[in-house]
Amino acid sequence: MTSGNTRRASTTKVLVVEDVDLEAKLLTRALEDAGYSSVEHATDLASAMEKIARGDIRLVITDLGLAGSSGLALTKSIRERELADYVYIVALTSSGERQMAECFDAGVDDFMRKPFDRLELVSRVRAGERIVALEQRLNRKSLELERALRRIDVAAAQRALALAAEPVDDKAAAGSSPLEAFAGTSSWRELESVLTKVTADFFQLPFELVSVKSDLASPFIAEIALSEPAKQLGIGIAAVVELSTMKALSMHLLGEDDLESSQALVLELANCVMGALKHAFIAHGFGFTGGLPSEATLPESRKAIDASSTRARVALRSGDSHVEIWLRVTEKKNTVVRGRALKEGFVLCQDLRDARGMLLIRSGSRLTQTAVERLVSLVPDVEVEVMSTAA
Repeated sequence: MTSGNTRRASTTKVLVVEDVDLEAKLLTRALEDAGYSSVEHATDLASAMEKIARGDIRLVITDLGLAGSSGLALTKSIRERELADYVYIVALTSSGERQMAECFDAGVDDFMRKPFDRLELVSRVRAGERIVALEQRLNRKSLELERALRRIDVAAAQRALALAAEPVDDKAAAGSSPLEAFAGTSSWRELESVLTKVTADFFQLPFELVSVKSDLASPFIAEIALSEPAKQLGIGIAAVVELSTMKALSMHLLGEDDLESSQALVLELANCVMGALKHAFIAHGFGFTGGLPSEATLPESRKAIDASSTRARVALRSGDSHVEIWLRVTEKKNTVVRGRALKEGFVLCQDLRDARGMLLIRSGSRLTQTAVERLVSLVPDVEVEVMSTAA
């Protein structure tokens, strides 16, 4: 075994799951010598899960060949649990790489052969520690955003009423259409700065405005829609990122550049843009609601934005990384019915609005008799808007 690790104090709690006493002591000693002051030991699946259930274990190092069970069974049990924080798992085996694919399919994050190299072990654990710390930071940011949006949604009506009583300083004149009013707001006129800030904050990099590319090859595109039922407006958001940029940004932010993680980042960027736009335009009396991001093709996105009369393409660069955000704003035609008029077989689009808020229904849903009965009981005499576009 190789020595020479640089000691660095860490309070991250690590669980060693090993039923061979000597192996467990070697693993524990290697981690403690590297500065990990909170290392615990379990010999089987039951005792390991009991410790993990406490919620403070962040990294698990497990032997795959545990007596009476296996490290794979432990991994599956951990992944099936709804834990508040992600647990990073390193699997140890003496059987070579034959089990590698099975391990990763079960949810293992890293894989090492026995006898383990002391320096390699600590390096892999430290890499896992960085991933766990990043995941915790992202969770905190997500929670903060959710709380902020919840506060915004609760206060939306009151803010809109307050703004209506104040002098209007936007270019939108009284009596203009909702689309004209939207395009005349200061938030739309200053859209580039809004998108630059949310992109820079998300990737934790400085971004600057550049020219939009006309020669995009085969980018990954995450699309998400916003809907303003009261004013019958819809916003289509497309986050457009080429593969090389996706991988570079994923490596910067997550420490890995696999395709799944890279795509997940672009989808989450679209989510963040949606949140920023909701926040920006609620100050002008526009109460947008949003859906979930999904992958789209380049021809589809180009066709959609080119067909829109009110649109924006914003291109941003940080070093060699190029990101584009495309926005299209459309007026929607809604059908209004009374709650009691809903019938079995009605095909709805994405959202129904009642007096108490928003009911979300999957786009294109066909109502069953049971669904009709439940909806009518909620909104019997309230006008319900059936959206003709899935926005």
